[in-house]
Amino acid sequence: MDTLLAQLLEGWGTKVEPLTVCSLSEDCATGARAERFLKAIALQLPPGRGIDKRVWTLNELRMPRLRAIAAEEGAASECIIVSLRNAQSLPPHASAWLSAMLQKRRRVDGALVALLDSESAESAGLKSLLEQAALEARMRFLVHMAALEEENTPSDR
Repeated sequence: MDTLLAQLLEGWGTKVEPLTVCSLSEDCATGARAERFLKAIALQLPPGRGIDKRVWTLNELRMPRLRAIAAEEGAASECIIVSLRNAQSLPPHASAWLSAMLQKRRRVDGALVALLDSESAESAGLKSLLEQAALEARMRFLVHMAALEEENTPSDR
């Protein structure tokens, strides 16, 4: 994950305003994975540069009004983190969020970071979908694939 962090932080070290992040997770475990990733980013940012984060779960995106708010926040963010378990694709409500966010996005910088379970045929479809979304949004696409159990080893703490 250190290589992923180094790639992500390129160019972000010179800014002074908070790093804007929109994070989407599936459940408590994937939310904790995203939070660990955010803490690792925070440790690498220059002193005084904080993180302005918005955190969403898949269940919240089922409600159209919340999905619209999450799309606005994602569109304005420098970094979008999607932390999910293995899946072939996004559920319909998450796919609607991603589409709305891409339509609203005016930024031409930033990164879409996928934190997914281990490489599998199932996750390949989701990885491809998110990579295409990043390409459309002119964002860097970074992916980290590891089973949630592997990420909780004492060496990562």
